[in-house]
Amino acid sequence: MKTLLLLSLVIVSSMRLPAAGDDVMNHDGGLFPAPSRQELTSALSGLPIGAGNGSVILVRYLGYRCSHCVEQLTYLNSRAADLRRLGISVVAMSSDPTERWDDLVSAHGIDEAVFRYVPDTDGLAARGIGAQRVINDTLRDLHATIVIGKGQIKGAVYSDSPYMDVERIIGLAAEGVSPAQLVTSSEYIDRYLKATAIVTTVAGPTDGIMEPIDLDFNRTALSGRDLWVVMGDRGGHAMAIIHNATSARPTVRTKKDARASHFMWRTHGIAMGTNGSFATAQNGEPGDGDANYMFMGPTLWSSDTAVFASRYQNEDRRLASHLDMLHQSPWCLGIAHDSANIYWVLDARYGGISRYDFRDPHEVGGTDHRDGVIRRYIETAISPGVRGQPAHVCLDRSTGWLYYIDPGKALVHRLDTRSGSVKDTLEMPPSSAE
Repeated sequence: MKTLLLLSLVIVSSMRLPAAGDDVMNHDGGLFPAPSRQELTSALSGLPIGAGNGSVILVRYLGYRCSHCVEQLTYLNSRAADLRRLGISVVAMSSDPTERWDDLVSAHGIDEAVFRYVPDTDGLAARGIGAQRVINDTLRDLHATIVIGKGQIKGAVYSDSPYMDVERIIGLAAEGVSPAQLVTSSEYIDRYLKATAIVTTVAGPTDGIMEPIDLDFNRTALSGRDLWVVMGDRGGHAMAIIHNATSARPTVRTKKDARASHFMWRTHGIAMGTNGSFATAQNGEPGDGDANYMFMGPTLWSSDTAVFASRYQNEDRRLASHLDMLHQSPWCLGIAHDSANIYWVLDARYGGISRYDFRDPHEVGGTDHRDGVIRRYIETAISPGVRGQPAHVCLDRSTGWLYYIDPGKALVHRLDTRSGSVKDTLEMPPSSAE
């Protein structure tokens, strides 16, 4: 099926960092431009990091005296077993002598089978990779987190505070590892079609799960057995996370973001990404009692539970823990993940399929939406269903076919996402403020 599409481009932020494809790591601190891939590759070639054909996470930190730096390293260390399984090593670098690193290892139980230390007492390596630089006549000493895979720079963040989205870091480093090393995401639909279904209740109301609306398994290398469940809630929707849902003893915890009354109001769908993020699809908001409130759309979140509904929950200067939101599909019915930060939305406002690429998410709790890319597939059409009733959309990555429900006619359609041509530039609705 040949499908025409409309394309909307929002200006790419000047803070874009080098990463694999369009996948750039988000951060909640002050960001600084990273060196080019060529410059960074050249600078790293002289350091004893031993990447070879494996994956390395290089953490340039400010020394043992920096408590936030130690927090970043110990948080990575809490995932040491996963890092070993995935064949990912961590190289820590600071101006501390080796003896101070040994103190840190001893005090915090750092796994030396995963972590190695490169002393940079003269700061030469830090200057080489751009972590020490003069900005506005001031020498800045920056934190740097760099992901290297098979000799290629896959992602880099330079900032004034440590990068803490560990699940996203490891997810980026794990791209391209042997499938045998990954924890397979538990896709029960596939199993249901190929075998006799055995129904088991793993969680329910006694575990805090009320009014379940949609669910998806985490797709990252670390948490493929965790099931995320969107629940109804009058003050914005809440989330239940069933850790190790396929095990004999799953554990359940519920979380609700402090700004869920906007970023998760009337959530109709959830789609987990493979890079440490996920998106939810919202269906309107009664802004000032207006049932047709338009300043809504899909929201991007971190699947790291230390970030989601944890960061900036009581700070007015930040919009809680969301990573990004684009406000051009206020009546979403369902959502499916494609790759990187690209999602397909069943869009009741425009009566068809829209494709959202969040590209480089703004910082946690931020407001910069300038680099999103939105496409509307104008030959897709759905008829209205019952308002407030979710529909679904699902992508077959092996073929590129996107399956979606026409709620008004109770039909399933499919779209060839590998077809289509650009017809015109999409005009942004004034209500989007983008």
